[in-house]
Parts: sequence; structure tokens; C-alpha cells
Amino acid sequence: MAGFVGGNAKMSEFQAAMGICNLRRIDDSLAARKQVYERYMQHLQGVKGITVPNPQQDVVWNYAYMPVVFDEKEFGKNRDMVFEQLKAQDIIARKYFYPALNDMTCYQQLGYTDPTPVAHDISMRVITLPMYEGLADADVDRICEIILKK
Repeated sequence: MAGFVGGNAKMSEFQAAMGICNLRRIDDSLAARKQVYERYMQHLQGVKGITVPNPQQDVVWNYAYMPVVFDEKEFGKNRDMVFEQLKAQDIIARKYFYPALNDMTCYQQLGYTDPTPVAHDISMRVITLPMYEGLADADVDRICEIILKK
């Protein structure tokens, strides 16, 4: 039988138990994450060359990630420049969705080589910013100040 590339996303029993314990405070956790999201939006929404997520109507969003897509021509900096500026200040962002799946060697070796230009383009322009319920407003402000500094 041929092998397939994949991931093992099973939780351990301990992780499952922690998840069950955290369900008791899920509403508080989501509300705190929403406040962090809203603070980011105060700074980044409407900035030319930056695209930020807007939750869909009638969808309960968990605010797990804060992806930001950069258009270098409009914003003046690309994703990698912003990533390095944040990193220099000990702020951990992630180059998310990078590389696009069909750009990965393991998938190319299996014959998944059809071009996905939109996925490739976004994978080269997106980072996720720190997002957790204990993230202070001052920290969000600092992150955004670094991003917006020309």
C-alpha cells in the first residue's frame, strides 16, 4: 500500500481533559479574545494595503487567529519586512498558510502540482499576529505601532 502525506491531529487524554475543563469558561475566553481582535481592528482596519478579517454575519467566531494580509505596493512593506520588524522586538508572528500546500516538496513528489495562484499569492503575503485572551491592550498597541511605522 502506498503511503500518504498527512498529519496526526489526535489529542492526548490530557489535552482532551484540559479542553473539557476550559469549556466551563468558554464564553469568558471568547469575549476576551474578541476584545483583543477589536483592539487590533482599531489600529489596522481601513489602513491602505492591509487586509484584516471581518467575521461573517450570523457566525460565531472563536478569534483563534489574527491573520493580516499585506499588499506591499499599497502599504509600502511586505509580509517578510513586517515579520522581521516584529521579530527584532521579540514579538512572535507566524507566516501562516506558508508555504501553500501544493508548493511543499512532499506533495509535489506525490504529483500534486496543479497551480493554485490565489493560495500561493496569499501564502506569500499573510502573517498571524499574537492572539490570546491575556494579551494586554498596551501589547496590541505596541505590535500595531511597529507594523504601521514607515
